[in-house]
Amino acid sequence: MLYQKIFTAEKPYHIACGSLPRFPEHRHADFELNFCIEGEFDITVDKQLFHVSEGSTTVIPPMCAHEIPDHKNERKIVTLIVGVTLLKEAFAEFSQAISTPRIMDLTTEGRGKIRELFLECAEALGQQGTSSELLITGNIHKILAYFLDQLSASENAEAQGSDYRTVKNIEKALDLIYYSYKAPITVEQASALTGYSKSNFCKIFKKVVGESFHQALNRRRVDNAAGLLAVTDMSVSDISAEVGFSETKSFCRVFKSFFGVTPGQYRKSNSTTERL
Repeated sequence: MLYQKIFTAEKPYHIACGSLPRFPEHRHADFELNFCIEGEFDITVDKQLFHVSEGSTTVIPPMCAHEIPDHKNERKIVTLIVGVTLLKEAFAEFSQAISTPRIMDLTTEGRGKIRELFLECAEALGQQGTSSELLITGNIHKILAYFLDQLSASENAEAQGSDYRTVKNIEKALDLIYYSYKAPITVEQASALTGYSKSNFCKIFKKVVGESFHQALNRRRVDNAAGLLAVTDMSVSDISAEVGFSETKSFCRVFKSFFGVTPGQYRKSNSTTERL
C-alpha cells in the first residue's frame, strides 16, 4: 500500500480535474473529496465499495485506505485533497465532522452552492494566471466552509486531534524509511524517533500505515531496486547492497515476495538498457 506524505505549507492542497484514472490502494493524513461532474465511478474505501454518480462526491477522512479500480466509461471528476496545513486550527473540527467515509449528493437542496464552486474550480483549472489560482483557492475555502455546515459531528474532536498527533509521530518513522532506507535501520531507532516504546510503536505503525515497519522498509528498498534493475547494468549483488540489504540472498527472497519474480526475471521483462 502506498502512503502519501502530509502536505507542506508550500503545497497546502491538491486539486485536479480529469477522468480519475486507476490508482492503487493508498492512504494519507488529509481529507479527500472526489466530485463527479459527468459520468460515474467506483471507489473502494477501507475495503468497502462505493458507487458515485453524477452530481455526488466522496468524502474520505484521513488515513482511510482507498483505491480507484480500472474503468472503461467516460467521466469527469474534480479531486480535492486538503490537510492540516490548509485547515490549521479547523483540522480538529473537520475531523469531528468527517469521521467516516461517505457519499454526498450535491444536487439536493442546500448543497447546490458546493456543486457550483466545484464547477467553477474545474473551469478555472483549464486556465492559467494568478486570477485563476486565487479563484480556486478562494473556492476551496468556501467549499470547506459549506461542508462544515452540512456535515454533522459524530466523533469527539479531542480524540480526533489525538489521532492526528499519532499520524504525525508515525510520519517521523516514515521519513526515516523514505530518506535513509539504504542504512541499516532498526525498529529501535524508529520507535525512539516517535517517542513510543518498541511494542507500542509496532502496533501503532501497523494501524496507521497498514503494514509492519519492516514491510514498509522492505517495500521502499525493493521499489528502488526495481528501478535500478530496469535502467542500469549493475549486478544483483551490487543493487542489493545499494538499497540496504546486507545479504543478496535475503534481497532476492524479499524482492520475489513483493514482485512475484526474481530480480533477474524482473530485469529481463523490464530492462530499458538493451533498448537504448
